[in-house]
Amino acid sequence: MKLLFKFDFANGWGDTFLSLFDIVNCINYVKENYPNFYIIFLINDNNSVDTLKLVLDFEFFNQISDEFNVLSKDSLFKNLNGIGWYKNEKFSRIYSGRNEDTKNNIPGIFDVFCLESNLNEIINLNIPFLNFTFNDIDDRVEYFPIFNKNLINLANDFIKDNFNSGFESIYFRALNPLNYENIDSFKNKLSKFVSKEKKYFMCSNSSLVKKIILDEGYNVIFFRNFKDHNLDHIPNGFTVFGQTVEDAIFPVTEMIILGESSKIIYSGDIQNVSLFNWYAINIKKVNLENIIL
Repeated sequence: MKLLFKFDFANGWGDTFLSLFDIVNCINYVKENYPNFYIIFLINDNNSVDTLKLVLDFEFFNQISDEFNVLSKDSLFKNLNGIGWYKNEKFSRIYSGRNEDTKNNIPGIFDVFCLESNLNEIINLNIPFLNFTFNDIDDRVEYFPIFNKNLINLANDFIKDNFNSGFESIYFRALNPLNYENIDSFKNKLSKFVSKEKKYFMCSNSSLVKKIILDEGYNVIFFRNFKDHNLDHIPNGFTVFGQTVEDAIFPVTEMIILGESSKIIYSGDIQNVSLFNWYAINIKKVNLENIIL
């Protein structure tokens, strides 16, 4: 029997890695409990930005599944009313993460299909797919080595070169256009949480925010320096607006670095804590200090 896992790469890196860890945790469960299943894992690269190979360890995905493929916009796995075709075989959607109706055309945060010929048999197994649709804060997630090894090495080298021992991080998530009132509030409140005598790793999707904090006299170290991050460039997290090589390698490596810190001092323009912290908080168990603006 076959299970087909499908993920649509169309959102920011935080959402992307949450969904990918959902999927690999679920695939691992299926492989352990139903070893005779043939596992297909497809990623729809909806905008053909072609950066996933830079941030993911494709070798790992080929190992954990029987068949792994990243599909460009010309060859996407398409769902029509809960039905999709792959290599001339008809699949029915049996689970759609955060999407209650498996028969609609809306992609879930990840989707699971089975061969239509095995539909009733597989449904009767009651595989707990919902258990692997993890929450914003969730201690059930297991780590799997899905990051590209080159980025792991970049992160480790950066930490080794800049910190002699454990370090804390500062992260600000901005929206475009910038909310200068929030930035001022963040700048003013930061002194209660950090010391100018201590060195911190700092990242933000806004280079201007990083410059403002640096100009305040804080000893902050950046992985994405100003020469690599134009002051007017504020990646908003959605690949539909263009995911360049730089907007892949730098943020994902920063995500890995955050996961190696002992604490994240966070604030941002969005009401909820950015999912860019999800990996660090839920998998690496990094403490989060949320500055409310």
